Amino acid sequence: MIIQKVLAEIRKHGNSGKHLSGGERSMLSGFQEAAQKVQGKDENALVPFSQFYDTVHTFLESPIRRVIDRCQTAADKHDGLEQRDVSVLKLLYLVRYIDDIKANIDNIAILMVDDIRTDKITLRREIAESLERLERQNYVARNGDNYSFLTDEEQDIAIDIRNTSVDSGTIVQSIGQTIFSEIYPSKKYKYNKYDFSYDQYIDETIVGAATGGVRLRFVTVASDYYNVPEARLIMDSQVNNEAIVLLSSEVQYFEELETAAKIRKYIKQKNVSQLPESIQDIIRKRQAQARTLEESAKAQIDKAIVGGAFFICGEKIEIKYGEAKGKLDEALKQLIESVYSKLNLVNTFYESDADILTILNGEPQQSGFAGMGSNNEFALNEVSQWLEERHMSHVPVSMGDVQRRYQAIPYGWREIDIAALVARLIVSQKIEIRYGGAVVGKDDKNLVRYLRVKSEIDKASVSRRIAPSEDDMRKTVKFLRDWLGQMSIAEDEDGLLTFVKDTLTARLQSYENLLTAEYSRDRYPQKEVVISARDLMRDILSQKNDNVALLKRLLAKQDDLLDSTEDMEEIEAFFKSQRTIFDAARKLQSDLQNERDYFVTDSDTNGKINEISAILGMPKPYGRIKDLSDLMQGIKIAYGVLLEQKKEEVRGIITLCMGDVHTLAGVGSKANDEVKKSDDRFTEYKQKVTDATSLTVLDAMITQLQNYKDQVCKRVESMLHEDPAPHEAGAEKPKPQKIVQVRRYDVFPVKRLTSKDDVDAYLEGIRKKLYDTLEANDGIQIN
Repeated sequence: MIIQKVLAEIRKHGNSGKHLSGGERSMLSGFQEAAQKVQGKDENALVPFSQFYDTVHTFLESPIRRVIDRCQTAADKHDGLEQRDVSVLKLLYLVRYIDDIKANIDNIAILMVDDIRTDKITLRREIAESLERLERQNYVARNGDNYSFLTDEEQDIAIDIRNTSVDSGTIVQSIGQTIFSEIYPSKKYKYNKYDFSYDQYIDETIVGAATGGVRLRFVTVASDYYNVPEARLIMDSQVNNEAIVLLSSEVQYFEELETAAKIRKYIKQKNVSQLPESIQDIIRKRQAQARTLEESAKAQIDKAIVGGAFFICGEKIEIKYGEAKGKLDEALKQLIESVYSKLNLVNTFYESDADILTILNGEPQQSGFAGMGSNNEFALNEVSQWLEERHMSHVPVSMGDVQRRYQAIPYGWREIDIAALVARLIVSQKIEIRYGGAVVGKDDKNLVRYLRVKSEIDKASVSRRIAPSEDDMRKTVKFLRDWLGQMSIAEDEDGLLTFVKDTLTARLQSYENLLTAEYSRDRYPQKEVVISARDLMRDILSQKNDNVALLKRLLAKQDDLLDSTEDMEEIEAFFKSQRTIFDAARKLQSDLQNERDYFVTDSDTNGKINEISAILGMPKPYGRIKDLSDLMQGIKIAYGVLLEQKKEEVRGIITLCMGDVHTLAGVGSKANDEVKKSDDRFTEYKQKVTDATSLTVLDAMITQLQNYKDQVCKRVESMLHEDPAPHEAGAEKPKPQKIVQVRRYDVFPVKRLTSKDDVDAYLEGIRKKLYDTLEANDGIQIN
């Protein structure tokens, strides 16, 4: 029974002298006293639960009695309280420690019924008014829907908390946090394939970062904006592209959050650990109360949203959904549809770069039945018309401009779908993309990046494509077929321009390769023709960024291209099949440069050498290159004959040199070791002669042989004239002999002798020269 629990809890918590009797005795006393108070009433009378307070009043501790007595005095004096308020306060004390009974308005009203015929609605209203007065006077505390009796200490803390000031902005911020973090936490609203960010507002304050798109604004009772006329809310919702939710004023969410904020600020200002235990216990209860109030406020805010008024993009809307999230979803849905009025022009969606590449690599797409809007027909027209307007106004447009325009209000299209629309316009040859001033072909591997990547889109320009005239395209196709001898030439603009650029670029690369890789190695014929051909390709390709100008330049240079191609045919054939022979002739010419004197008396070979030089020096030697092989063969044969003759001559000289050394040394000579060494060296020279391939090398070898033989002979001579006998002590050491070295060709000069007198005179000259030399020397060594 309730009364039994009440008496038991009072005995634990509020009994002053421990004289309160227990069990049935206390209950009987209570029932007796309560019955006596209603004995004069009819059979419809009931005993309100508060009357049981008088049974235990005298046994309660004085702090509790003082609270009740002070309340009674205030009611008697009509000092902000009424008599019913005292009964309600007594009841709240009796159920203070009973967990089974929640002290909310409904339960209090039931326990306060004093007649079976009582109007419960009226009674509930009166009880609510009493509780409000008691709370205002700090006799009770409200914790959500529940109320609790306050002792003197609790009342003191309650007064301090009530007097604690908090900024209304803090409370509004808390409301915003509750709404946007707990009730409606999604930062984006999903609409079909789209995820729309929206700016979150609570009154005039934004929560989080602004996105510049649509807004969802909640207006609380604390805002001056709350009481503006509906016409103002309707207008502002349209101007700001927002959904305004006017939170219901019938729900007390603000007061609960205000009380919770005051409790937390009060506790934050106190050094709780230094307070008495009883006060700490009260503060802990207050902390729990703050948490409960905040939880209750969340539920109240949820109700305030459900019961609120919705103003969406210029209209006041009645939303049927019963719960807060559903209503907010519907509000954002209607806001998106109103603000992004052209959103549904895009009805075919793309998901990846691969989809864009498929468009670029395919044929122009059809839009189904014209005028139906299928396959993004209307969206495609929208973009095309705007680009046409920009072109007519001479306003440059970047891909970044296109992306920003069509992602913004009233379009709201996805970035990838915008890129796909531009790709379709490129394929249909209505627009072109330029990057770094150059037109980007639809097969360019970087094109998708230029359409989508944030770091690239502002560098890529979008312009209306000016197509070459039909006449220029027809003339170009005809010329290309005549020039290249190729019938399979694309006749559409993109295909034709791509073919022209590829053909000219390939030729330019080929000519540049000839100049850098071939003409840099040797003086090949007609280099100036290749330079001219290269420059011609460069000249035409200088217009490659403008399709119209490119074809016009190509047509203007038709004759030059034909002439250049004809000139280049012989050059290309030369490098393909004649260069090997030309290189061999050039090498032979270089090898013979220092050996022409050997053919002074060979007029035939000399003529062949001169003929090769003439062919190699011709501006266009192509017709004579076939003669080079026979000419080179004849020269090589003649050279081979001279080479063998020269080898025989050198071998003879080697034999003579060896003979001179042996003759000088004699048999059994002391110079045998030196002779043996010289023999080995002369044998090496014989091998060199056999391996030699050059006349000049062999002639140089003759000089080397003679020098070497002279050195050997000098050493042998020195060995042969050494004095082996030792000199006596004190005897004068003999002076060394002075032997002069004379070359044979110095003693015997070249001269033609035709008579005996000539011979005698020649010999007399030699004799005199030798005598004169001997006069000044001890001996003569003729080498």
